[in-house]
Amino acid sequence: MKKNNLNILLTNMSKKFDDAEYNQATSTLYAILNSVTYGYDNPLSPQFLNTARDIYSKCSLARALNKTTNKINNSKMFIKHSAKSNIINFTNFKKR
Repeated sequence: MKKNNLNILLTNMSKKFDDAEYNQATSTLYAILNSVTYGYDNPLSPQFLNTARDIYSKCSLARALNKTTNKINNSKMFIKHSAKSNIINFTNFKKR
């Protein structure tokens, strides 16, 4: 097998995708190699690259936000109840 960008892409996809995702990706690549344009009129224009960058930006932002909310949920504070007092004792607040 030759070491080119397509083979490197297939190797990376095989490591990260499950069977259904890998089959979808290889079917799409096969169709592209056989001149299916998927709505991109001029294959040499940067329209596809711009769309791909936009999709990646949206998905990476959503992934980052999802990780942030998980971190917030996992580090909830709990309070050890003590005698009623109007003085805040910060040692009563602990992270889980």
